[in-house]
Amino acid sequence: MKHTDVLNLNMVNLLAESPESFYVDNDIYVVLRARAFVQKNMRIGQPYRVEEGRLVIVTSGWSKIIANLEEYELHIGMAFVLPPDSILEIVEYSDDLDMRAVIFKDLLPSAGFSHAVCLQLTEQDVVDIDNLLMLLWKEVHRSPKHREIIHHLEAALFLSLKRLEQQKKASSKVTASHQEQLRHRFVTLVKQHGLTEHKVEFYADRLCITPNYLSSIIRRYSGLTVMQWINRHVIQQAKLQLKYSDQPIWQITENLNFPNPSFFSKFFKRETGMTPAEYRNR
Repeated sequence: MKHTDVLNLNMVNLLAESPESFYVDNDIYVVLRARAFVQKNMRIGQPYRVEEGRLVIVTSGWSKIIANLEEYELHIGMAFVLPPDSILEIVEYSDDLDMRAVIFKDLLPSAGFSHAVCLQLTEQDVVDIDNLLMLLWKEVHRSPKHREIIHHLEAALFLSLKRLEQQKKASSKVTASHQEQLRHRFVTLVKQHGLTEHKVEFYADRLCITPNYLSSIIRRYSGLTVMQWINRHVIQQAKLQLKYSDQPIWQITENLNFPNPSFFSKFFKRETGMTPAEYRNR
């Protein structure tokens, strides 16, 4: 590996600047203004493996991201929680994008999230969450540090977001429809098998439905076709291997189960506008 594709606490510790707005150690990262870090270190269109979970509160601007193949638009007043071991890609963001953020390593099990969550906060929610975050900010700067207090403040922060998520579900009185559940299960299957299985029939069989019905549901509830979901996954994996490994392109072609480098190159250029070599060298 020529360098890492992982966004973790070690990497943040190396890259972070402006200590008056961030704190980082081996267990936690808290940042009050992340604008400079994002603009300097995050590349549009480049996927990253996210090792630890994280919370982001957008304080200005907007961003469009892809997290675990799902697309999200984040605006001011939104909270976004990303679970550990995710893949994150920034599609675009405004020049004034800024955020508060917490990266956590060891969170109490009851406070953890197994899936990404995006919440539009009310003005009071923003105040409440910010108060908890500032308590955490003060605690990490105490000397000596009390790790148990820090962990419980982390838990309070994420449990508050869990409560808001549950309230949102309860107030809407809407549970996920059968079709929405199918879409979620399909995306999970793509993440598991997308590099080797490219036919609609495979996913339809796993979901015990017909290929036509699967295609219809996925298009209706996501705006993407089955093949567009699969291609998104393949392209993300291709980008990771091209950017963060020294493997020759023919080897990556084999890793991704393409018949030959020419076929892979044509596919990659169709999806990204550049060849694998151009992407690697840009």
